Amino acid sequence: MSYLSFEFAVFFTLFVSVYWTLGARFHCQRGLLILAGFSLYGSVNVWFAVLLAVYSVFIYSAGRWIASGSRSRWPAAVAISLAVLNLAFFKNFAILRESLGGTLTSLGVSSSIPDIILPVGLSFYTFASITYLVAVYRDHEKARSLPDVACYLSFFPAIIMGPIIPSDCFFRQLDGKREIGDQNRAAVLVVLAIFKIMICANCLENYADNILSSPESYSALTLFTAINAYAVELYCNFSGFINLVTAAALILGFTLPENFNMPYTAVSVQDFWKRWHMTLCDFIMRYIYFPLGGSRCSMGRTIFNLFAAFIISGLWHGCTLNFVIWGAMHGAGVAFNHINRKLSLISVPSWLGRLLTYLYVTAAWIPFRAESPEEAWSFVRAFFTNFSLEASGQTLTVLAVLSVWWVVYPWLGGAVGRLVSWQERVPLALKPVTLTAAVFVLVSAMPGTMPGLIYAGF
Repeated sequence: MSYLSFEFAVFFTLFVSVYWTLGARFHCQRGLLILAGFSLYGSVNVWFAVLLAVYSVFIYSAGRWIASGSRSRWPAAVAISLAVLNLAFFKNFAILRESLGGTLTSLGVSSSIPDIILPVGLSFYTFASITYLVAVYRDHEKARSLPDVACYLSFFPAIIMGPIIPSDCFFRQLDGKREIGDQNRAAVLVVLAIFKIMICANCLENYADNILSSPESYSALTLFTAINAYAVELYCNFSGFINLVTAAALILGFTLPENFNMPYTAVSVQDFWKRWHMTLCDFIMRYIYFPLGGSRCSMGRTIFNLFAAFIISGLWHGCTLNFVIWGAMHGAGVAFNHINRKLSLISVPSWLGRLLTYLYVTAAWIPFRAESPEEAWSFVRAFFTNFSLEASGQTLTVLAVLSVWWVVYPWLGGAVGRLVSWQERVPLALKPVTLTAAVFVLVSAMPGTMPGLIYAGF
């Protein structure tokens, strides 16, 4: 069941009614959250729910094993390694299947290896489980019951595309007294999510997809416009979904960690990663970069640690060379910022830093979107081979809109707060009317079909 569907809207409305009436009265909200989480996840594929149930039992058992022992690192190291291996197996099964099939064929063995679908959200609940195992290792008292672990890993606002909720953050809210969050803010976030995903991201995808799929046929200006359109599409698609699930969590009495903070206003690549997919960046820093030594070592070792962290981040998105290139580009950008800060090599005005950072990050989206390094190279080759400013009227219109957006974007940071203030002034009886009307208008204006969720594939 898509979170953007009418069916989900009906399901969530009914669930919230039961959650805050029967759930609060009979103290069974945790059970209802587990039931809803596994039901929604199973509606995508029933085997996904089975896998999540088995994985929850494993994480619960691993937590108890860690808590029952001494301060030895081995139980935690083994449990985390198995969790990572499970993630790596599913993410790389297609490569393993092709390799094993080729080996068997070369040996004259005829066999058909069935394909396995990558469970949606696997990365996000795996990373969440790692934060739990580390928390239990550091404090054995933080080991939880099986229902609590299952509730945490199946929490449906965050299971598909995050954000990654640290276990301490989730259980603190689960154990505390919960009340419905700011309903005005939730309403604004829902409308904003629909606008971002169904209007902005959808229009940009309709424009850019064909161009980026066959770059050889287009001029440099068209390619430049298309990759910029993809950069904004990706942001609108992902941050729009986060807006949606943040609103859902608020209605359930939970506050999700912030995942985006105006990333395209960043004045350096390092600043970009303080604003983009913030929970993933925090996870990479806490559980990879800092254990490697972080910046508390020599300059050379610090640069190595940065590259290692970002290349692993790239491999998390997919075990292909193009994601390694994407990770290495960001590693190089952050390493340059680190060296420049230490040695004070160059200094640029903030507006120029923002422009250069945006162009660099957008260039890094080329290998990110590509299916292979060859496809990414075909874009670069076409850009320089077909270097001209010829473009269609549609391209010039998109470029003009993106240019205006880039200029006004920094002033949009307080837009949510201003919209919430406006929503607070709407009479209580009219609030459902204004929300329904806004959603109806946006859905009716949606061009084409319902867009997919890009990060659900990771």
